[in-house]
Amino acid sequence: MKKIVEKEGITLSFHAPEDIPLYHLHSVVRKAGLARLKECIDFAAEIGGRKITFHCGDSVCFTQTDKKIYLQHIFADDFAELLKESLIELRDYAIGKIMPCVENVGKFNDMVKSVLEELLPQGNLYLTWDIGHSYGQQENEAFFLKNLSYIGNCHIHDHNGTQDHQVIGEGKIHFPYYFNLLKDIDTSFILEVRPVMKALISRNNLKEILKEY
Repeated sequence: MKKIVEKEGITLSFHAPEDIPLYHLHSVVRKAGLARLKECIDFAAEIGGRKITFHCGDSVCFTQTDKKIYLQHIFADDFAELLKESLIELRDYAIGKIMPCVENVGKFNDMVKSVLEELLPQGNLYLTWDIGHSYGQQENEAFFLKNLSYIGNCHIHDHNGTQDHQVIGEGKIHFPYYFNLLKDIDTSFILEVRPVMKALISRNNLKEILKEY
């Protein structure tokens, strides 16, 4: 696989398992998750991968009659410290192997962004900007605009105002704006539209959209 990737000039980008929270309060569970993610880093690097995307994960939710309460909101400082430790461990493990990128998904809140803004300038840690996830979220858009130079991956799919991961061209996202923002940055654009036939339609639609710019 690595020989083919190198011969054809293909850029491989991987996505780590989504069900491993980087700030699990139970240390045994968190360490087991980190061990699994390190296996993913090794596998991706071994076959020529250049970038790998991680989710920070979620926390326990208590549903009330009128709202939902998440543990990470109640114990924000504890979760922040655990997230910081986990990201540093993954970052350091990935050096010389692959570019670790953190995606905006789920509870991509102030705590997560604060930890990232502390660690990103230290180097060897990057971002995956999912523009479908951040659609309509001004604070998250602002975070990525502020940290453009750290964006290693960009997940692209459309948003119809209600649901993301829609076929490109059938929603409300103005894709040329984002391509222009990232044109001078070493960013991989990844179509996240499923099933594969919808991804192919999205690719063709995107080509037509970009012809005008």
